[in-house]
Amino acid sequence: MIVIIAILGVLLGLGTAWICLFATARSSTILWPVAAVFGGLGAVSGNQLLSWGPALGSMYILPVVTGGIVMAFVSVCGFYIVRNYFKALRKKD
Repeated sequence: MIVIIAILGVLLGLGTAWICLFATARSSTILWPVAAVFGGLGAVSGNQLLSWGPALGSMYILPVVTGGIVMAFVSVCGFYIVRNYFKALRKKD
């Protein structure tokens, strides 16, 4: 069941990355795998840590969806914060 949750999280992470890139009119090739990995991690951790909401087998749907989306969104924001920080460091010298 963890494999199914991880696949769902990866898909949610990719969807979140696509929405963020579309909304900000940016493009990035490294952001896609970063958001996918963090989406999968968020979905699995959400399912392991929280046990509320509707369940499908041993998978709780709401924690999986929220964990996948939130972790992917945090990774997208962190990616651009770190990227802009290093751009500013390079531009300073």
